[in-house]
Amino acid sequence: MKRMRYFLLTVLMVGSLILASCSNEYANLEKYQFTKNSDLKLVYADEKKVIIEDGENLLLESKGNFYKLPTKLDLKKGEIIILLSTEGNYALTGKIDKDKFYDVNIVNLIKGNKLAVEYSAVKYMISSQYSLLPNEQYFAYVDKDGKDSDMTIKMVDLTTFKTYEVKVDMPVTNVIAVKNDSGYQIYFESLGKVYKKLNEGKPTFIANGYLLYVDENGNIYLYRNINIKTTKVYKIDKNKNEKEIASLNKPSLLVRKNGDVAAFITANDKEFKSYDMDLINLKTSKHTVISNASENLNYDIPLFYKRGNIAVIFYKEGRAEMIDTKNGNRMALKNFKKYVLPNSNMEFGFNIYENQIIGFNKIVQLKKQENSVKLILVDADNKVLKTIAEQQLK
Repeated sequence: MKRMRYFLLTVLMVGSLILASCSNEYANLEKYQFTKNSDLKLVYADEKKVIIEDGENLLLESKGNFYKLPTKLDLKKGEIIILLSTEGNYALTGKIDKDKFYDVNIVNLIKGNKLAVEYSAVKYMISSQYSLLPNEQYFAYVDKDGKDSDMTIKMVDLTTFKTYEVKVDMPVTNVIAVKNDSGYQIYFESLGKVYKKLNEGKPTFIANGYLLYVDENGNIYLYRNINIKTTKVYKIDKNKNEKEIASLNKPSLLVRKNGDVAAFITANDKEFKSYDMDLINLKTSKHTVISNASENLNYDIPLFYKRGNIAVIFYKEGRAEMIDTKNGNRMALKNFKKYVLPNSNMEFGFNIYENQIIGFNKIVQLKKQENSVKLILVDADNKVLKTIAEQQLK
């Protein structure tokens, strides 16, 4: 229940919608007009575009224009975005009732088409600690509940929306599928070992360990529990060269996979009641420690932006801090309006529905005023740097 609670809070709070860009990408989308009744939430922002939720509608801002995306959320029946793909073109959506998801779909946010998948897909993502779909190519998962069902890998091709079932002769606990020149390549974890399977070929052993990530260059990241007090993280390149990139020298537990970053907690006592949090940027090998996280953090898991390269930490006294996980740089977030999570006493150092971080010391802010909607760029002190877009209300 505790894991589900943390996951659901993250689902409700975090959006990281990133849409692919080209010169005429949005030509077929209708322009959108805000009204005085618009109920706005900032979902995602980067240097080129911004995504806003207005009730059931998802909107895109690009070059000063607002466009309506074809995907609608059935908010009256509790439909939400559960997880997004790394570049935001696709989302896992569903409805929730008493900590259980139903009507689960994979959705193409640009085209609006959707494909139903099983509830077991959500359970797999939760148990595997994912907060983003691993890539834009395949959504792969296993059903861990049925007899021998974990020996069948289920995949959705995110380009064609076709589904595949790939049977292997061993139980699978974690899987990532990517495209190659001749079809697909699957990386999966079974009983503490990582394997690779190319199309219809047989699985081949890669290394002992637990799978974390496969990047766009085919590098594999995994971790091993060396003993009860030591966990090591490794990178294995295409030539099977192995390199240690981080070491955790206390009892540890993986709590989140978010694109380029893996988050662990490391125990300060035998019961894990007191712990630090360790953020490991897999690509840069930077290891950042948040000391005494169990005592100091208001929200147990950081909010991640830009594939995990920026993390935001919320402290119990109401302050907030951003961390560049690529290099470990930190900066306090100051002068932002506080936000209290509904039906709780949890106070955050800035409103996550009005602010989205697009880089270190760069924040896009949404302002609904009496007669207009405005997007501005501010710094960590909430100082206005420039106006991005503005539209008068009707």
